[in-house]
Amino acid sequence: MRVALLIPYTYVRFKVGGRVKEVCIDSFTPANISKPFRVAFTIYPYRRVRGLEAGSHSTLGFGAAIMLGREVSPWDALNHVIQIYRSIRSEVLSKAREAHLAHFIDVVVSAAAIPQFRSKRDGLGTELGELITATSLFESVLGREVLKDDPLVEDVRETLLTVPADLRKGGLLIDASTPIGRIYRWLLRADDRFSSALMREVRWADTWSRSK
Repeated sequence: MRVALLIPYTYVRFKVGGRVKEVCIDSFTPANISKPFRVAFTIYPYRRVRGLEAGSHSTLGFGAAIMLGREVSPWDALNHVIQIYRSIRSEVLSKAREAHLAHFIDVVVSAAAIPQFRSKRDGLGTELGELITATSLFESVLGREVLKDDPLVEDVRETLLTVPADLRKGGLLIDASTPIGRIYRWLLRADDRFSSALMREVRWADTWSRSK
């Protein structure tokens, strides 16, 4: 059965370092993920995902709509991801020094663009590679300014993003035709805690719909 996953997000407009940013932050995944830094893969500039916001038309053509639970308060969402960003950037720098890469790193994201660093990073193991990628994503979406300065929040609201999937006897297959769909398909495969939490929501919704 074709289903629409309605994932709770928080829209936040904030100002920091003289710049205004609009972002959307997943408010289900942070409480249901084994490695906190992976939330970096589920925050987006608003302009990239506004076309996925759920509306009256967003569930047309689907056999069911499955709304996931909101686990993070809208007013906590931005601060939560900023604290993770600050924490993992320090961790990446520490691990890089241990791996004798300190001379490549002044700013992690800048360093990640250097071919020599990329080749060394690829041999350091999956977790450090994920940490570096997550740090790069945090910086590109939130901006480096939030490492030192707390942002001034100008607007916050709840929203839902629609991600298509197929519900089958063997499990859930998330549509990977969009970047956001590819992220959730990867998380479903790579993160056991996320997979368990998502499937609990899906099974509950499926059981409830069949009982009506």
